[in-house]
Amino acid sequence: MKITDLNAWIIQGNFDWVLVRVDTDEGLRGIGECYASDHSLEIKQFVLSLRRQLIGENPKNIAHLTHKMGLGRISGYKVNAIAGIEIALWTCLERHLMLQSIFYLVEANGIK
Repeated sequence: MKITDLNAWIIQGNFDWVLVRVDTDEGLRGIGECYASDHSLEIKQFVLSLRRQLIGENPKNIAHLTHKMGLGRISGYKVNAIAGIEIALWTCLERHLMLQSIFYLVEANGIK
């Protein structure tokens, strides 16, 4: 499984929300939320600036990817951006594992 795209949107509500979506070559999508406070535009721009680093990577390697994005070496709103991407990566992994479990159950029970 490989990351094929990374996108971010600003959603206006009681305050601005930045939603992140990670797409994979297996058709799975992960969604994450970045707490924006007063930095929604900066967070969105930072998320999109990481696109080149993440496309082609395996979304299951979450610890490696968060380190690659700079977690532990940055601060401020950029940490919020990485957290949103990380949540989207975990969502991809969850969906991938759920599909594997369903396929296993179907095969184990001889369902065709």
